[in-house]
Amino acid sequence: MEQNYISSLRRKDRAVTDETWIKDMLRYEQFCVIASAQDNQPFLRPSAFFYDEKAHAIYIHGAHTGRSFDNVNDNNKVSLILCVLEYAKILLTFWRA
Repeated sequence: MEQNYISSLRRKDRAVTDETWIKDMLRYEQFCVIASAQDNQPFLRPSAFFYDEKAHAIYIHGAHTGRSFDNVNDNNKVSLILCVLEYAKILLTFWRA
């Protein structure tokens, strides 16, 4: 039986549903990875982004040409992964100590 991962969450107990927390994360973080696909080939690109809370929109830094732009125009099913850099800095500082 094939799973439909688009519409189902495996670990419902870990779902983030707090809109305040989500908006805080979007306002605070600056970097993301955008995942897109074309012809069933995945493509991931790190990027800076800006969250406009008033427009409820995420603006991703990048050119209006190229693979990422073409992928999103051809297939708007994308994933956005936020890079929580503060946590990484804490771990790196601990590791160096």
